[in-house]
Amino acid sequence: MILNRYFRSKFNRMKSILLVTFSLLVSLSTFAQNAEGDGVINGKVSEKGDALIGVTAFIEGSSIGAFTDIEGNFELDVSSYTKEKITIKFTYVGYKTVRVSFDSVEEALNTFIFVEYKKPKKFTVTKTPE
Repeated sequence: MILNRYFRSKFNRMKSILLVTFSLLVSLSTFAQNAEGDGVINGKVSEKGDALIGVTAFIEGSSIGAFTDIEGNFELDVSSYTKEKITIKFTYVGYKTVRVSFDSVEEALNTFIFVEYKKPKKFTVTKTPE
């Protein structure tokens, strides 16, 4: 019983360290594009009302992506994205992957995306016109 608690706490600590390390490596090796205005898709990711920090939000089939900030907000600069349909993928360690699809980039640009995790494996997605 004591060993089980010991290994569980070690595993949780290791999971947190890996998440932070991965977040830092990806942010250093990719890009830091925060644009205002045209060409930016934005939204928020939370769990039971609390912001989820470090969720990866990226456009499938491209190198466009971002992490959620301390308030759970993200911005994706799609000014260079050329395909018609767009799917945004949200990933977070220990949580179910969420995909949000749009028929066009224009539709995505005019929508605020809100991903709310109820539990690590259950979520809701709300697309609100801006």
